[in-house]
Amino acid sequence: MRTNTRLLAVTVLAGILAVPLGAAAETAAHEHTDKRQMHSEQAKSARGQRLDCRAMPQRDRTTVGCKWTAEKRPDFGAYRLMRQERSQRQAQVVFETRDRNRLHAIDEGVQRERDYVYFLEVRDIHGGVIGVSNPVRVSTRTRSEPAAAPLPARPPLPETPEPPALPAAPKVPGAPGVPATPGAPELPNLPEPPSLPALPALPSLPGL
Repeated sequence: MRTNTRLLAVTVLAGILAVPLGAAAETAAHEHTDKRQMHSEQAKSARGQRLDCRAMPQRDRTTVGCKWTAEKRPDFGAYRLMRQERSQRQAQVVFETRDRNRLHAIDEGVQRERDYVYFLEVRDIHGGVIGVSNPVRVSTRTRSEPAAAPLPARPPLPETPEPPALPAAPKVPGAPGVPATPGAPELPNLPEPPSLPALPALPSLPGL
């Protein structure tokens, strides 16, 4: 009789303890399911956030332009664009905005001949990360353009033959010389004319 009573008491006690243990297990299962759903939603948000970045080389510097898709969650707080170089262990914040409709940014702090990785963080109103975009690799290295093919050499022009030499002109015989004109004969010296005699003096006239 005492043995039956003890067995009954143990059975009742086990039934009483089974109720809270079953409720706790059910609660833990619900919590685990909620966490899985929350991680699934975050993963969907991360996959839905699309980022695109490209290097924009200029004459005196190089910049990187990025654009992304809009976040539609009601607890949106901010976009944060991150940049990381291979030699760096931590990413740097290059742009941040609380404007949901701002979907682009330009990074002017890059250097040439470097390799970078960009990604976008979406944060909620409390500052927590609720989404991360795909990583984008950007290189600011200058790509050497292939050398242009050399132009085919022009064929040499045919040599122009020299014109034949003209025959020498025949010599014209010289004209016969003109005989010299003989000089005029010299005139003989004429004799000097005789001197005339002196005229006689005229007589003086009487006074009028």
